[in-house]
Amino acid sequence: MSFAPWRNMNVARGNVLVLAVLAGCGRSGGVPRLPVYGTVAHADGEKMDGSISFLPDQGRPGPGAVTSIVKGEYRFDKTNGPAAGPHRVIVTRMGGKTMLPKQAGNSQGPPTDPKGAARGPQTTEWKLSADIPAKGPYQFDFKLP
Repeated sequence: MSFAPWRNMNVARGNVLVLAVLAGCGRSGGVPRLPVYGTVAHADGEKMDGSISFLPDQGRPGPGAVTSIVKGEYRFDKTNGPAAGPHRVIVTRMGGKTMLPKQAGNSQGPPTDPKGAARGPQTTEWKLSADIPAKGPYQFDFKLP
């Protein structure tokens, strides 16, 4: 059995490297990300599914952040959230196909454009704003028209 102290040094260097990389998680270019969460609903209280994006206002440093809205709720953590400061917020909902009313002799079907081509799901987008504080609370609830 041989003793190889340099192997232990290599392991130690590797552990330090891993710790340094992990310590950088949650930051983008030195800007800390924040655990932002909240709800998105229509003014009538209807919860929605879709996505929400927080984009730093123009000229502001920091990462953008995008996540899903599920049953009216969204959540970012410190690894994928936005940074502090003013943001443009974009909420996107992908709607299902709207059915045409029944007509005499016809069953319901997908809507068509004036040329008769079937239309797919409709996307609706809202542009909002939020100013995220450096120190909580980080809850932002949005009511959509």
